[in-house]
Amino acid sequence: MNKLFISILFVCLPGVAFARIGETLEQCKARYGEPIIQENTHGMYVFIKSGFYIMVGFGADKKVACITYRKTTKDDLGQPQEIADEEIQIILKLNSNKKWGRVLEISFTNKLWTNEDKSYGANYDMLENTLVITNYEFAKKFQDKMKEIDKDKTNGL
Repeated sequence: MNKLFISILFVCLPGVAFARIGETLEQCKARYGEPIIQENTHGMYVFIKSGFYIMVGFGADKKVACITYRKTTKDDLGQPQEIADEEIQIILKLNSNKKWGRVLEISFTNKLWTNEDKSYGANYDMLENTLVITNYEFAKKFQDKMKEIDKDKTNGL
């Protein structure tokens, strides 16, 4: 599929295709239909729309605080297909009307962005072909929880 077609497709579908940070579960269901997976413990929901798996996580205010995008189609090796840079830019714009900028690369396997007021961050994992967009409050809570889990695993060693 050529890049012009991808660009036209995503320009024509922005109101339909993707969840946005700050939406409620009801708004997500209206956009996608019922989730294909609902994980109640952590409040995560997975939807399929426009060729993407879209996993949303909710913050304390019951609004989307984290969104993960991954294509439903696979490459020749059975991995999710790459999300093109043009697609990533469109998805970022849908999630914040603030200007996005690349962050200094610290890894050969990840591309990082933040929006201009630094309220949201995005990470594209080039090995997993997965784009994660989150607000910083949610990311901080997740990071703290992972540290707590790691500490529990090493307790008593």
